[in-house]
Amino acid sequence: MTLEGDRAFSQNELESGFASDLGTWWPLSPAPHFDAAAFQGDVDRLTAFYRGRGYFDVRISDTEVIPNGKQGVDVRVRIDEGKPFTIRGLVIDGWEDADSALQRELAHPGLLREGQVFTEQAYLITKAHLVERAREYAYAQAAVRGRAQVDLAGGVVDVSLHLDLGARYTYGAFEVIGNKTVPRARVLRELQDLMVEGGAFKASDFETARARLQDLGVFGNVQVSALAPDSSSETVPVVVSVAEVPFRMLHAGVGVGVDVEREEAHVSVGYTDRNFLGGLKRSRRERPRRSILRWREIAPTSSAALRSACTGLPSTNRRRHGTPAASSAVTH
Repeated sequence: MTLEGDRAFSQNELESGFASDLGTWWPLSPAPHFDAAAFQGDVDRLTAFYRGRGYFDVRISDTEVIPNGKQGVDVRVRIDEGKPFTIRGLVIDGWEDADSALQRELAHPGLLREGQVFTEQAYLITKAHLVERAREYAYAQAAVRGRAQVDLAGGVVDVSLHLDLGARYTYGAFEVIGNKTVPRARVLRELQDLMVEGGAFKASDFETARARLQDLGVFGNVQVSALAPDSSSETVPVVVSVAEVPFRMLHAGVGVGVDVEREEAHVSVGYTDRNFLGGLKRSRRERPRRSILRWREIAPTSSAALRSACTGLPSTNRRRHGTPAASSAVTH
């Protein structure tokens, strides 16, 4: 397939969304079959690709499918890109009643700027940014409605976004599930200065809470999730789901080391308690490593032979080589 007239984007970018099998660069790979329906779909996707990046007057001026005499076809697509449309006007409303801190943040609404090329990606990212910032200020039900009006004659786009803030929400009841050894009160105590029942909702609190609980070292998996907001009470219920790891672990390891002068074998044993004397205090005990050594007899050798034997070895750690310790663990 040959694309002609593509100046703004590379052929790899344009072909990235194609459904047609274009084959590979490898000369021995079998030639792909031409699918007329897939090709027509690719022409439509090509138009959508350009329009999503601000080229609203793009045209596919010509397509040709030419038999090449080798039981195959050559495909040619001619593109008239036109010029990218820029943003003439950007209006954002609906945040006039928000608190001053949120208003300051919304004064810089993401990627959309007047005079810049309009792209669908920047439009969607800006809408998501407005919602994200509003939900950091307790507006749990915030939503954005938008419109992009394209002026084909003028080559410009007018963008309007309306932010529907809704009510400010607080945290509702907290539910903790999956805990067997760690008390519910201990889980919630870890979050008490971050999110508590009756406190202001903040979307980023959930990831911070998850990281805090994970750092306790007693949970293999943690999820902190918001349930559907209750509009009647203007609260957001929270579910904390945890999976505990074994609290007591016995571990042992065996290793062997060999170097020029000696052979060594060693054994180590340890015990870990993740709830030592309560309060999730961690205790780790290790028995001193016990080693068995056997020294080797080294025959006298000349200095010249020694220099020859060392040639090519790294400058550091030339004498010692060993195998890493293999370990096993028993939990209860």
